[in-house]
Parts: sequence; C-alpha cells; structure tokens
Amino acid sequence: MKLFTRLGIYKNSSGTLTFNPETKEAFSYEWYQLVGEFKGKVFLNKFRYSRTTGKHVQEIRSLLKELGISFIAIEASHGLQALRNPKNTTSEYNAESEIKRIELKIESLNKKILNARSISICAIYCDQVKELNETIKIIKKYFNK
Repeated sequence: MKLFTRLGIYKNSSGTLTFNPETKEAFSYEWYQLVGEFKGKVFLNKFRYSRTTGKHVQEIRSLLKELGISFIAIEASHGLQALRNPKNTTSEYNAESEIKRIELKIESLNKKILNARSISICAIYCDQVKELNETIKIIKKYFNK
C-alpha cells in the first residue's frame, strides 16, 4: 500500500482499500470497515466477506505490522461498523446479532467434531471453536452495550 502524503492515507493500487493512520480506520470499498479503534484498542476484522476482501485483510494486516500497530483480530461479518450499532436501531446487524451468528457457527463446528474421521481434522475444528469463543468474549467486552 502506498502513502498519499497530501491526503495522509494509505491506498492500495486500485484505490479499493484505504487506511488512515491517524484515525486508525481502514475500509474496503469505502464501506466495509476492516480496522477501527474502540476503547483504546485497534481491531482488525479478519472476516473474509469476499475473495477481494480476503486480499484486503492480508494487505492491511501487513501494513499494520509494518507500521508497528498492534491489533486484535476478530470476525465481524458485516464490518466493524456494525458492531457499534446499538441494539435499538433499525439496523439488524449489531454486536448481539454477530454473537448469535458466531454461536451458530460454533454449534455447526461442534457437530463436525463429533463426526470427524481423524484426530487432525478434529483438532482443526477444535482450534476454530476456541478462536470463535475468544471472539465472542472480545465482542462482549468491547462492543456489546
């Protein structure tokens, strides 16, 4: 990613990914928030919304490391901006709905664990469950109102 000094932001070659180092915010296609600062912590949304967004996650992760910005990586299927939506807004996406989505994913993985044909596959699913449970704890701590 290249720093545009007059703008004070980084952009990828196609301009579809931007990062503002002052506000610590990154957006894919100007709406899907990949990086944000909340309660003094920087968060990286590692949810792969699409193939391109997956590339954007890799690009922004590399840039954050290059700039020495520490971050907490979590999954937010509708972007980090959705986690800040209060429960009582018209938006159906908020921290609570994201937790429910993750809980359903954990339930599905637990079924796969029970039916796993090898220990190595079981271990992969168990690691995913552990990571998702950690994401729920983080969302509850920093985003759930």
